[in-house]
Amino acid sequence: MRGSGLICDEMTAMLDASTTTALVAAVEDYRTATGAGLLAVGHDQVLLDRWCDRTVHWEKLTAAKAREQ
Repeated sequence: MRGSGLICDEMTAMLDASTTTALVAAVEDYRTATGAGLLAVGHDQVLLDRWCDRTVHWEKLTAAKAREQ
């Protein structure tokens, strides 16, 4: 059974550039084949900006919550 979503938490941390590229390609192949969604959590902003349709920055999210209180 294949899931409809993937959660990738720091999946490329500590990887070299070629391994990161291969891993991202494998995830993208899976997404294309299954239509799965992706939640990517990470510190590599360049990768996230290139890979994701939308990004949410934790600092901005928590600052907005603090202002509401």
